[in-house]
Amino acid sequence: MLKISDNTIFYVACPASFQTGGTEALHVLAFELRKLGINAIMFYRDIKPNQDVVGERFKCFNIPYVFEIEDKQENILIVPEIWLSLLHAYKKIQKIFWWLSVDNYLIRVANCSIFSKEKMNFKDNNILHLAQSHYAWRFLEKKGVKRKAFLADYLRDDFFEQHPNLTSQNREDIILYNPAKGYDVTRQLIEAAPELTFVPLEKMTPIQVRNLCQKSKIYIDFGNHPGKDRFPREAAIQGNIVITGNKGSAAYDEDVPILSRYKINQNNLNIQEVISLLKHCLQEYDTRIHDFSYYRHFIALDKEKFIFDLRQLVGK
Repeated sequence: MLKISDNTIFYVACPASFQTGGTEALHVLAFELRKLGINAIMFYRDIKPNQDVVGERFKCFNIPYVFEIEDKQENILIVPEIWLSLLHAYKKIQKIFWWLSVDNYLIRVANCSIFSKEKMNFKDNNILHLAQSHYAWRFLEKKGVKRKAFLADYLRDDFFEQHPNLTSQNREDIILYNPAKGYDVTRQLIEAAPELTFVPLEKMTPIQVRNLCQKSKIYIDFGNHPGKDRFPREAAIQGNIVITGNKGSAAYDEDVPILSRYKINQNNLNIQEVISLLKHCLQEYDTRIHDFSYYRHFIALDKEKFIFDLRQLVGK
């Protein structure tokens, strides 16, 4: 699928200093490639003067980086969906497009002109497409893409170092949410149920997120789920009941394998019914948390699946 030699360099394109689930996945990819003996380096873009280009939480990976690449046929460029224009900037290098977020791509296309380089030619077989989610895989199927492979990601080991307490003991009636996604629904819940405690996951390190998830009971996410998002997995692995909408990857049991009673139909939203579900989950945590045993097991296998798929990709 790829032409790899001893001289091949894998360039993983990534915004400098930007610390999100997506940029973490890009660093993890380079890290795991290097563990396989492949010369993978970060290709940082959007550099500002006097900028510390490596995000603080990624320094532990100790990955070399460059600001320019060698456009050779033996080299490989991996591009996230935010930078489609990079695929057009180089002529010789082998190209991989990693669909970490389908929706980010669709938004960029919607905001660009018909002549923009931010539009994908899905018939270009020189590009290998990687799907991070089954949502992305189905999107590529509908576009008729033939040269594609599956490569998800996994949670960092920090989230597995402590076994979660799966009883209401030492947990509080806290409902976590991501204020950056699906807040239009969350806001309605907060306003309609002031007696409930909603806590946003924002401006926190991964360890701080983990520690908060260890004492909360529920995580809600009514966002677009443009790929397999991290917060639902992080909350679930630390013993939270996860309640989502039915958009994006959340609509696919292959991506978010939770019971349908915990997936809210956002096309026919009843706020009072959601509040009732939240209250029952808080009161019945000790029983309902076992509905998520399979989801936790599924998440725990992500790293093993990622490494297997990566080995298949590079022939190792």
